[in-house]
Amino acid sequence: MDMPQRSQDVALLPCRHVSLDMAHFLARRISEFSALTVEVLAPWELPREAFHELRGQYHVGLVLEALEKMSAEESYRRLVAVVAQDLFLPIFTHVYGEARLSGRVAIVSLYRLEAAQDGVVPTRQMIRERAAKVVIHELLHTFGLTHCRHAGCLMQPVTTIPGLDSLHIRLCRSCANLWSTIRPGILSPKPP
Repeated sequence: MDMPQRSQDVALLPCRHVSLDMAHFLARRISEFSALTVEVLAPWELPREAFHELRGQYHVGLVLEALEKMSAEESYRRLVAVVAQDLFLPIFTHVYGEARLSGRVAIVSLYRLEAAQDGVVPTRQMIRERAAKVVIHELLHTFGLTHCRHAGCLMQPVTTIPGLDSLHIRLCRSCANLWSTIRPGILSPKPP
């Protein structure tokens, strides 16, 4: 009897303005952190209807809806889009990322992660590490992890670049315990 094949765990979907080097770096960081398999998909375009002319930003909720439609019939368990454009929710001026809690899709924007802060232009490595933190944070939301109050935990909500820079890619004990109970179910093959 053949062993059931495990579907791709995570598909990383870069928009056409995100370098493939960045996409592959993020795929490696996801895999290193989680032991999930990650495939980098061909670049895509953000849906035009999600663009808000007055704000000059993309409505993240509308983009997530488009991603949900895109992922509905695919074999991967999660879809994470990485875009270069600025994202917003009506109640926030911007968001670094957003995910459907316990859903299949998430999105991360590099736009503000690449911006200079207090006159300091971030290095390539700083941008990559910021992006990895946000991507893994949002991906973990799709597996049911919520925001955490423990200082330094990757699941802590972050609204500033200095706050993001102060985090490490690690979970507090509570979040790590929750992740350790969820992860084995993800790594098991899907039945045929």
